[in-house]
Amino acid sequence: MKMDSVRQLYLNLKTVRSRFGIWCCDLSELGDEENIATRLGAEAIDLSQSYKQSLDPSSTFLSLNEDKLIDLISTISDQMGKTKVLIYNVDLLLSKLEPNQISNFWNMLLGGLVYKKRALVFMVPKTASQIIPQNEDIKNWVNNQRIIHNY
Repeated sequence: MKMDSVRQLYLNLKTVRSRFGIWCCDLSELGDEENIATRLGAEAIDLSQSYKQSLDPSSTFLSLNEDKLIDLISTISDQMGKTKVLIYNVDLLLSKLEPNQISNFWNMLLGGLVYKKRALVFMVPKTASQIIPQNEDIKNWVNNQRIIHNY
């Protein structure tokens, strides 16, 4: 892992209105999210667990869509705590969505949620290419220096 690249991504997020980035990590880094976050001076949050905890305990039907994920991300980014957050297991949730919902999710994070307290970097395995921004969308993330990927 190139820690300097991830640190630079957090620095880039200080200067933009929408403070979200994507890190396409190596498979070897999965399972070590807590340690990685500590080395980055960030808080690690398992998004799949946060989503489960946000559900009504009496609900029997799990209805997942991009709006619910955006609401959860908005809540996390407004919470008190470390200003840097490493979000992991986002791929587990996004893999349940349709391609247009995934695109809507990333587009909202790129420019829709603005002036949040915390900078969130989404740790996504390189092999989960179907859930990162595609085509023109990824160009926007690259041009705004908001994604680390080495394909």
